Amino acid sequence: MRTVIYVVSADQAVLAQAWRRFLASPLAAAFTTASTLLGVAQLGFTGQLVELDVTSALPETP
Repeated sequence: MRTVIYVVSADQAVLAQAWRRFLASPLAAAFTTASTLLGVAQLGFTGQLVELDVTSALPETP
């Protein structure tokens, strides 16, 4: 599992707040592996402040 969190902010306190919110969410287990938190200038939609990208590899079934 790999996650990337994009947050529209350059303020480290805002980025940390977003990180804490994800760690307190039902998705918290996804952030125990490779995770990246990035502050960005803007995202794809008007008013969008956060984007979460999750990649997971599942084992092959015989």
